[in-house]
Amino acid sequence: MPSSRVFLLATAVLCALLCGSLRAQQAAASGRQAPASAAAVQAARSDARAEWKLWGAALTASFRSGQCTDLTERARPGIVRAVYEAVWTRANLAGNPAPAEPNFDARNWATLARAAGLALSASPRVGAVVVWQPGVENADRPSGHVGLVTRVSGGTFTTREENVGVPYRYGSRTLSAAPLSGRVFILP
Repeated sequence: MPSSRVFLLATAVLCALLCGSLRAQQAAASGRQAPASAAAVQAARSDARAEWKLWGAALTASFRSGQCTDLTERARPGIVRAVYEAVWTRANLAGNPAPAEPNFDARNWATLARAAGLALSASPRVGAVVVWQPGVENADRPSGHVGLVTRVSGGTFTTREENVGVPYRYGSRTLSAAPLSGRVFILP
């Protein structure tokens, strides 16, 4: 390779490094994090999957309490895993080796699912998880409530829930499917 091409290539590499460094400094000064490279994101996701393999069974065992989140986690375990891996991926990208565990109180499921990239809707669908904020349709205060949509028919939907009506027992309800503030569905 002629020396002028080597010089141009070296100049381009140096410029790319300096420009990347400048963007990172500008992002840090503005309080924003510089975008991670595809390789960094892939490595962070890989680390998050490894953390799930280590701790996932212990985390899901913590749901075995007879509460509403118990039935919901058993029926849709992918939600908890997606949230856990998203939290660890973001932490790894931010240089935080040990993020705080997500708070899986029922009222937080929709927020956690959204942050993990899962789809939400105001309309029920069979297989969806319904999340009620505290006090909405008799949801517990202050924890909220979650259940599973088992049927959608006309203007109603039917649920399968744990710890509704009778503590630590399964039950079901048929409710209006009309959009309601404080109620959202995590889609299957």
